[in-house]
Amino acid sequence: MIINKIKVASIKKKQPNQKERKQISGKDQQIEKLTNLLDQQLLALQDKKLLEEYKTENDSLKAITGNRLQKVG
Repeated sequence: MIINKIKVASIKKKQPNQKERKQISGKDQQIEKLTNLLDQQLLALQDKKLLEEYKTENDSLKAITGNRLQKVG
């Protein structure tokens, strides 16, 4: 009895028509574009973080080097 219901349910499962397939394809393309944009934003944020770390380290090195030069001079 349950097996028959499963078979009937799977037979009655509606397949998307041409218009629906186009909509699905369009949504898939939108998802792909948005995913690419998110990936680009993530990379940009990572670059920004690395640049900030570099600047902080560079400033620290300048401060250390500046202190040494003042002591020698």
